[in-house]
Amino acid sequence: MESNPFIQKRKRLTNVAAERILSVVDLLIAKSKIVLGILHQDARDKDFRDTLPQDVREALQRFRIAEADHEHANLSADSSMIQATLQSLSFEAKTLGRLAVRANDDIEASIEKTHDAPADATPVFLDAMHRLRRMLHQNLLTTVEEERQRQRYLADLVKQEDSANARISQLAENLTTFNAQRTVELQKRERHIDRLTDDLYRIHSLGDKVAQRVSSSVKTREKKLQDTTSSENEALKKEVQSLEKKLKEVLSKNGAEEAKIRKQKFKLEAEIQSWIDKYDVGMKERQDVIDEIEGHHAKELEHIAEIQRQYDALKGEYDAIMEQRRVVRERQEKAEAHHSAMSAAATIIQRNWRKYSEGKKAAKKGKGKKGSGKKKGSGKKKGSGKKKKK
Repeated sequence: MESNPFIQKRKRLTNVAAERILSVVDLLIAKSKIVLGILHQDARDKDFRDTLPQDVREALQRFRIAEADHEHANLSADSSMIQATLQSLSFEAKTLGRLAVRANDDIEASIEKTHDAPADATPVFLDAMHRLRRMLHQNLLTTVEEERQRQRYLADLVKQEDSANARISQLAENLTTFNAQRTVELQKRERHIDRLTDDLYRIHSLGDKVAQRVSSSVKTREKKLQDTTSSENEALKKEVQSLEKKLKEVLSKNGAEEAKIRKQKFKLEAEIQSWIDKYDVGMKERQDVIDEIEGHHAKELEHIAEIQRQYDALKGEYDAIMEQRRVVRERQEKAEAHHSAMSAAATIIQRNWRKYSEGKKAAKKGKGKKGSGKKKGSGKKKGSGKKKKK
């Protein structure tokens, strides 16, 4: 597992160009602070300018004149004049900053005499410069391999986040589907209960209407038959008894149906409660899964921290080994360079000696040819003289 490349580590600049860049930025920030302090104090205190050195005071006066010219050019809306005054203002600002840096101690003493610390007239500019320095420092300390590690780490984080979001979306969709199914089932059961309640109400209403109709009919007949004979009264009483018996049967039957409907209602309510309990159990299981995932995540973070500590422990040993290798490599490079220089010098010496030897041999051959002609003539003469003597 890779370590977190975003953890800050103590580093130092090893490149001369990087140190020069940061020194230039630091000098620019120092100039900006001094110039802003001078301008701030000059705007607040009219006598402050008299406490400055002569060259700084003159440069400040020229800067104020260039600033007034630039404001006048902005009011006139002349682009050529604006450009010329802007260049003049930039030049005077650079001159003022250069002279202010040279006389930094005198200017700080002048500012301290006023008992008013220079406030940041434009804190946005200084904040931007400090952010630029921090960004340059970080980029100069970061190697290409470290930047690649950061990019890979970010890609892994984005991939893990996408996976977690996909898992969460899937769980949310499952939960939505389950809630929708549960809602549909509850609506069906509520409609069924409402239908049963309506049927029970209609049965009660019908029983009451039948009872009222029978009662009214019985009362009407009793009133009509009160003047009839006793036999008819007896018959009517028997008929009333039979009707009352039928009414009791109807009421008992309706009571049985009502009890049956009530049992169905209680059963449906128990099933609904069971579904609700199942839903609660399912949600608890999913919450347990989420808690387990979070526990694994915490363990992974601890493991990452442990690996980071091991990496920090090995980093010092690695730096020492790399320093030794660098020293050995520099020695080898110096030896190879010395050997190459000696080989090149030997080659040049051999080539010059070869040319010198060849030139010398050629000169000797030329002299030999000239001398051989004279020796041939003299030889003949000597031979002839010897012959004569014989």
